Amino acid sequence: MRSILVMLSSLVLAGQAAAFNFDAHVIGAEHSFRMMPESLQQQYEQEAEALLELIEETELLDQEQMLFMTRYEFASRFAQLSILPDLVRRTELPETYRILGLTMPDSVAALPEKAGSMGHYINIGYQSGDDGYLPGQPGSEVAVKVPNVTTVLPAFKTALPEVSGVERALVNAYLTHLVFDATQPMHSIARVTEEYPMGDLGGNATCFQPDPIQGGCARNLHSLFDGLAGWTERLRLGLTAEQGLAEIAASEMPAELTRQYLPIAQLAMESSQYAEAIYAPVLEGPIQSKAERDAYREAWQPIMMGRLNLAAYRLADLHHQFNDGKVAAN
Repeated sequence: MRSILVMLSSLVLAGQAAAFNFDAHVIGAEHSFRMMPESLQQQYEQEAEALLELIEETELLDQEQMLFMTRYEFASRFAQLSILPDLVRRTELPETYRILGLTMPDSVAALPEKAGSMGHYINIGYQSGDDGYLPGQPGSEVAVKVPNVTTVLPAFKTALPEVSGVERALVNAYLTHLVFDATQPMHSIARVTEEYPMGDLGGNATCFQPDPIQGGCARNLHSLFDGLAGWTERLRLGLTAEQGLAEIAASEMPAELTRQYLPIAQLAMESSQYAEAIYAPVLEGPIQSKAERDAYREAWQPIMMGRLNLAAYRLADLHHQFNDGKVAAN
């Protein structure tokens, strides 16, 4: 079976994944928030608090979802709202704004249909030629039919200097979430095979761990990488938020990578360097050996923690630029 690892171009809905899990999103966002100017922190907190009150008043989220989002008591309201896009992923952006009684910024209103639910997800079109599939090329044979992080993230970035109050808090919730999404490699690479000619949905269709009892797949590659920088079990076992933040702050980032906010296309290029190493162990099927799966996790976890740290710096840099009256490139 012929295969190629390719960079992200157009997304297809692939289940209900979050780039990094909820814990990693919130801890990463809190790390970023603490690097922002104090005046901006105060402003963002006031706006986030107002948005949370509006969400509760309009019942955009049910009571269980509200409790889930605010259970991160260590975090700022700004950081808690970083998981809002996943909690409302079944509600499209126009409906979310309508329920809240807010006006959509022009750049967000111009997004294609289903930008809310499909904006995190991945799949790439491909281009074939005499040498077979060509990596990193825009889809020439497959039309871009759905929105993706390459269009959704820039739209919210463009909207940031155009809004204020609760409208800015909502923009920040999406912007924060998507910056971390974009930095998780499995949101910017996919594997094309004869079985999946339009890609494996960023690893959602590639099995990492088999299910020995029911058969099929117990865990796919995408969900594995979502959780590699998270602390769900360790938080329950007593890891404090401050310890988690310290771990992230100390995580090693590749020296050659800039901490400044980058155009989305460059983020995809960064992720493409990991493609072969990510997919090589699962090309022949799920990893059967627990020892081999554990070794795989141990090898990738520090990399993913470093990228979470990198995303936090880049998000903070974007807000520094906004605070200085500058607008970053898409």
